[in-house]
Amino acid sequence: IASCLVGSEMCIRDRAIRCNRGHIQSWERFRIYDLGGNRIALRGGRSNQFCANDGDDVLRCNRNHIQNWEMFELHHV
Repeated sequence: IASCLVGSEMCIRDRAIRCNRGHIQSWERFRIYDLGGNRIALRGGRSNQFCANDGDDVLRCNRNHIQNWEMFELHHV
């Protein structure tokens, strides 16, 4: 996944996911890992680490391994 688009702004990882860019830089790319059962993990950002929701509704990419916090349910729309 190159990045995501929210409205007309691109999302990037800058300590947290922020959707405030009009273009994609090389460090603004994310990789999706298929964990099976409609579960995925995201890896990317400047540090190229796994992303997790720390419980404060902010997605941070600062993890070295995939555990429960780094798993997300995929919903097709």
